[in-house]
Amino acid sequence: MNSNWKLIALMGMLAACGGDSETESKGGFVERDSGESSDEGGGGSTTDDCTVQATALDPEDGLADVYYRDSMGITFDDNASALGPVVSLTDADGGEVATTVTFDDTGFKAVVTPDAPLMANTAYTLAVEVCGNGNSTSFTTSQYGSPLTVGVDELSGNTYNFNLGGAEYTRPEGLGEVLASFLDAPLLIGVGVTDGDNIQILGTQGRETNGGDIIADTNFEVWDFGTATLDGAYFESATTDIELGYGCANIPIYDFQLKGTFAADGSLIGGGSATGLGDSREMGCLASLGSDPDAICGLAATFGLACETCPDGNPWCLTIEGWFDPAAVLPDVQLSLPPEDGG
Repeated sequence: MNSNWKLIALMGMLAACGGDSETESKGGFVERDSGESSDEGGGGSTTDDCTVQATALDPEDGLADVYYRDSMGITFDDNASALGPVVSLTDADGGEVATTVTFDDTGFKAVVTPDAPLMANTAYTLAVEVCGNGNSTSFTTSQYGSPLTVGVDELSGNTYNFNLGGAEYTRPEGLGEVLASFLDAPLLIGVGVTDGDNIQILGTQGRETNGGDIIADTNFEVWDFGTATLDGAYFESATTDIELGYGCANIPIYDFQLKGTFAADGSLIGGGSATGLGDSREMGCLASLGSDPDAICGLAATFGLACETCPDGNPWCLTIEGWFDPAAVLPDVQLSLPPEDGG
């Protein structure tokens, strides 16, 4: 593939993904504090001049395998933020689930966030009524969120394969799909020492062998994400920085944070997400844009995206946020930190 073709393809991907000026979170909705509801035209009222309705709900009706910590979304055909739409979330027994509803700046989109995580393997119905017009969607949560059926100590030594190339990147907005084409090496996340509900989280870059197996790439160090305290089967961990290597580029990612939920039997991690501040100064060669450290930021600027200041003071960083498919345990792969000097 020649350089010109790759650049044209890259710009085409950006144009398709980056045209929307709204800043979206996973699922396409932006959380913010909603304005005060109007005293007129409440959700259950019907007036001749009130015709707003909910045109789309997320999750889709009938969808199974919804992550128990996900928010839900509502799209209206007009600004509904001041109309006081009535929103309810109920379980299969009709029990109401407490939620918080927030609108984006347009009032056309709202996020519905449960005040506490939902139950695993449970059916729910999200309903909304505004101007006398109703809509609803029913869905079922996935296995994640169930209590562990194995001891926490049995997680020790497990290593999970997080597929960077297959992740859904929601930040930087529009540029995420382009980054996914670069970040195609496996990210391996392992469980080290455990102590009660406290688990040590480790990570490194992986590689695929000629036989198709995923193993740890010994050219990269093992990163220490510190100790995470399990909340049921859910964990959050962070490390100051990691460095990924892809051919012509080394990509530091600062303040790298990882979240996920273990399956009850410990065989998978679901709902995995990662965020960090990625240094783009060497990424230009991956897009056939040369070695100019401003290459990616310059390209991003043409689509309304701005780079951020890196920890070293240079303006070449971009916040990266990705959501992963379930990560499975890798057989015969175990991560450990190197012994300390004098240890």
